Amino acid sequence: MKALSDKNTKKTNVSIILILAFMYCFYGINDYIDILICIFSLLIFIMNINSDTFYLMYFILIIFEPILTLPVLGGSFFRLYEILFFLKIILKLKNGYKFKVDKISCLFAAVLLITGLFYQSYVGFFSLLINIIIITIIFQNYGDNSSDCYDLLYSIAIAVFFSCIYGFFRGATINYGSFIRRTTTISDPNYSALFLNIGLYSIINNPNIKKNIKTIMFITMLAYLVLTVSISGLICFVITLCIYFIVYKKYSNFKYILLIAVLMISLLIIPFDSNSIFYGYKARINSMINGTSSITSGRTEIASDYIKIFKKLGLPNQLFGGIKITDADVIHEYIGDESLASHNSYIDMLFMTGIIGCLLIVGLFIYGISYLIIIFKKSYFAAANIALIKFIVLFFCINLSIFPFRYFVTFYMANIVFKKNNGGKNEGFLGGKRFIPISK
Repeated sequence: MKALSDKNTKKTNVSIILILAFMYCFYGINDYIDILICIFSLLIFIMNINSDTFYLMYFILIIFEPILTLPVLGGSFFRLYEILFFLKIILKLKNGYKFKVDKISCLFAAVLLITGLFYQSYVGFFSLLINIIIITIIFQNYGDNSSDCYDLLYSIAIAVFFSCIYGFFRGATINYGSFIRRTTTISDPNYSALFLNIGLYSIINNPNIKKNIKTIMFITMLAYLVLTVSISGLICFVITLCIYFIVYKKYSNFKYILLIAVLMISLLIIPFDSNSIFYGYKARINSMINGTSSITSGRTEIASDYIKIFKKLGLPNQLFGGIKITDADVIHEYIGDESLASHNSYIDMLFMTGIIGCLLIVGLFIYGISYLIIIFKKSYFAAANIALIKFIVLFFCINLSIFPFRYFVTFYMANIVFKKNNGGKNEGFLGGKRFIPISK
């Protein structure tokens, strides 16, 4: 009976996530529709506030947040979810529930918060604190087994899949003259490629998704990744796929990598019309070969300018940061053009947290990936998916300014509670009894 109950609960989880994602595809058509969607969303949130499904709704909201502006009032709809999330925490604490937080996650959070003191305003620091609390509670308290973790990954995949549906039917594109690049819920093809890679590796090897549904979702997201004309997005997909084959010891599957390489080379040979997607790839690759553009579309040169400026800073700034280089007025002060963001999260970290903070944050990020692989080898297979997603975020830090925003913080804090077969005792991120119970 318990197994049947768990199965029905998971179906309910998926159904609710599907309903929300489908509704948000219609957001932005007009204010009346937006108001109705907001009302229905709030009702769904409130009706599920005591269930674990409420945790999964977070991933729908972070993918759709760029378009979810409150009608008439303005501001982000996501704030309403945050308020309800803390209400959920209060209700659980009142009922004697003990939230589990392992010590290593506390260390991850402490590094972000302490370094945040150097560059954040009071409002920015409070927002960062809220995000860290929410993300930590979700990953540390949603389920205690690999199946539940796959359920969480399924929710991410649903959100990304419907962001593709939104982008396609709402005509989310950027015209580059001779070719067009597709976007999703965020109007930037490279950010969209980040979402799509995360979605793809939430699907791979996920047993909680039926094979036919998995195939449809995977093909749709991969096709949309191609439509973004994001070379860095495709490179990330291929590199991560290689890592996946190595982790799962599927060495025979490297033939697929060879096939992808052949297809990419064929883009340089086959003639395409100027308005086609493949012409866009051909034009970008040819410009790189001819030296008229770099693989990062000039971002390497911009990054070089930022590094030169960083070297001229005083020693305290170099060591501890304190310059919020993601703000337009700060960019204008140091670069002279507020539109020239660094497009590199590692450079942003250097300016904001200094060399010491940057090394701590990146070091912990890499450590988190390596230990998730160790957990995976203990038959907690979902850990490999989360490790791959964390790697994807680290990869995109090379050409996107995502630090210290929600996309970065979410997957930086994406650790799991590993439950070892040791008489029912839970183990923390490093193994051993490392939980800090939080109760009233």
